Amino acid sequence: MATGSITEWDDGLGEGLITEPNVGVHDVDRQDCSAQAKLKGKTIPPGGVPVTFQLAVGNKAINVDG
Repeated sequence: MATGSITEWDDGLGEGLITEPNVGVHDVDRQDCSAQAKLKGKTIPPGGVPVTFQLAVGNKAINVDG
C-alpha cells in the first residue's frame, strides 16, 4: 500500500488527484474510493485528505481508503 493525500477533488465529476510524497501525482475516481475516504461533498484544496491506496496501470490510484 502507498500513502499520500488527495490534493484536488471535483465532487461533481467524482475525480481528483492524489499526491504521493517523493513519488508523484496519481489520478483517482470516486468508484475507486471506499466509503471511508470521506470525499462526498468535499472541496479540495484547501488542505488534503490523507489516504492509503494501490496503483493500477496508467498511474491510477485504486482501493483508496482514508
